[in-house]
Amino acid sequence: MASLCISEFLGHGSGGDLERTLDQEIRRSVAVFNALQELLEVRRSSSAVECVCLTELLQAKLMEPMFAEGGVTVALPETLLCRGSRKALERAVALLLAASLRARSQGGTMSIRACRLGEAIEVRALTESVQGVAIAAELRADANPFEGKSFDFHRRAVPEIAIVQQGLEASGGDLRIEATATSLTFVLLLPPAPMVPRM
Repeated sequence: MASLCISEFLGHGSGGDLERTLDQEIRRSVAVFNALQELLEVRRSSSAVECVCLTELLQAKLMEPMFAEGGVTVALPETLLCRGSRKALERAVALLLAASLRARSQGGTMSIRACRLGEAIEVRALTESVQGVAIAAELRADANPFEGKSFDFHRRAVPEIAIVQQGLEASGGDLRIEATATSLTFVLLLPPAPMVPRM
């Protein structure tokens, strides 16, 4: 009875419509809360950092069958040590490479290089792609799923790129996306491992 009176007062139709609307909003709020908890747990678990050989991590991933068809140019130093959570770094590299493969135009090339630039380690994946702008826009939106109410956490899982960003930020890293009409580029920035003083 109360919901019927409120509904009629607000001009929203029957009480049943209002109850369904409230139920949907409550379910979405619970889903958003659970998503926030998941991201906070990712950030907490990724704050425990260690020294990771980025070269080994990238080489292991590039040995997977999906990269066997060729067209991929790789330039990696023999040893490149960074600081971060191994699990978070593995997840970031997996996302970077999978999204690059997804974007690559038929017959297009893909280049991956890693190096130390000043006080940061950079991994850059450049892919020839005619859909790079669209994919970049989609990933940027998924990286900030709490902006607006367009993302339905009740029906979808937390976007992988949002999880990756939280894991990287917990140890001072970042993932950037650049796109043009003919290419898509991922830039992974990581803090280098501390130098061990020579005795």
